[in-house]
Amino acid sequence: MLTFTRDSARILAMSETFSECESVPDGDPLRQGDVFLFDRDNGNLDAWQQAGIIVTADCDLARNKHAGLLTYVPALPLREYMAMQLVPKMTEDLLARELRKLAELVFQIEQARNTSPGLSKHAIREWVTREGGVEEMLDHLAVTNANQRKTIYDKANAINACVSARELPTFEEQLSALVALHESTPKKSATGRVIDEVRNRLKNLPGDSLFISSIGDNSSDGFIVYLRLVRELRVHQIAVSYYEKGRRGVVAKRISRMRAPYIYRLTQLLADVFSAIGLPEEYEHVRDTAFESCLSTAALAKVE
Repeated sequence: MLTFTRDSARILAMSETFSECESVPDGDPLRQGDVFLFDRDNGNLDAWQQAGIIVTADCDLARNKHAGLLTYVPALPLREYMAMQLVPKMTEDLLARELRKLAELVFQIEQARNTSPGLSKHAIREWVTREGGVEEMLDHLAVTNANQRKTIYDKANAINACVSARELPTFEEQLSALVALHESTPKKSATGRVIDEVRNRLKNLPGDSLFISSIGDNSSDGFIVYLRLVRELRVHQIAVSYYEKGRRGVVAKRISRMRAPYIYRLTQLLADVFSAIGLPEEYEHVRDTAFESCLSTAALAKVE
């Protein structure tokens, strides 16, 4: 049974009044940080076209240096983000772990037969996810040990369950399937383990995602702004006043504007996403080797 303390009541009251967005006077010119909603009656919209936040610079808007195009990033309701991004990633990570364990077992079987490793993870996945593929793989490996056969079947079933779970349409269905793939422990149920992982991932979102509690439409269920998907709309496609809603070509209406410092944080993260420069694996290997060599030398010198 849940009980509310004075502190929890205070936090609840704050969540009902707090918003990263503020209202905008009707007809006010478009600015960076303006939030708009798509007209969902338009049947040509995809899942990412629900809400958007303009990221075109204010100076470009003021000087009309945008060629009539507005750049925006989509904002998804929290549950839909979890169904489209977060839970599928959790399922994919679990699939990768099960596939790695199966590949290690296959490698041991191949070693015991004094044969060079012949099945890659990709080949194993292709084999176990097709009808009758597990039995074909067992015949190929000449596996007769009952325990090994059972383990391979169990891992194959877990991999197929992960593949099926990723295809489920709703967050609730995906979460239930993910719980079924976990085992309970003496300290925590399978449901508790999965919920804890979801909570941890939400609190530590990747750098291309930003949580906002509300977009100013009286909704406080939470949204995730996805910064890796940058899109464009023409200026005339967003209505900024009541009288423009029915204008030809309008597909969205502005509803609010992000306040400082939240819009500054959004644009900072956006810049980070596209300014990051990755380095090749060779560099990382040489770096790690140098670190280990230095640590080994220091350890040996200390011992001597």
